[in-house]
Amino acid sequence: FTLEEFKTAEAKSQFSKWFGQKVEDSHVETVFNLVGGVVGMVKGIFEKAEVVGFDRALSEQENFVSHDCDCFRIIDSQGGFGPDQVRKACWLARQVANSPFLQCFPNKNLPFAPVDFATAVRDRSAHPIYYDPVADAYCARSPFVHSMMKSMRSVEELSK
Repeated sequence: FTLEEFKTAEAKSQFSKWFGQKVEDSHVETVFNLVGGVVGMVKGIFEKAEVVGFDRALSEQENFVSHDCDCFRIIDSQGGFGPDQVRKACWLARQVANSPFLQCFPNKNLPFAPVDFATAVRDRSAHPIYYDPVADAYCARSPFVHSMMKSMRSVEELSK
């Protein structure tokens, strides 16, 4: 879903039920920035916020997203993509980050197939980037992830 779809009265009404209080546009914008248009993740944040408070729920989710990005980064050191073990996770992250958030990075002449990408991210529970088959492109899950990808360095680069 898009941010505009999440800001509709109908969507905010549902979010308010999960949150236990009225959800404002600022809440929606903050949550969308962190997790993007994934309804299940949005629901999880608002339900948790009802229990622990909005700021703490966001902080915990931010830590989860950061961990998710770390898991993506180590794909290269754990076998890469596909049977040829193409070590391009950090490179792909930087390409996605250098593309406009809503336009993604096109799947053109990459040395691995989308199915190899999907297998690697599933096996490592690392989902900050997803493959969009309609656009035939790789995309950041959220604006927050998009900004984190800009500074992603491989394990090898970090050890220098």
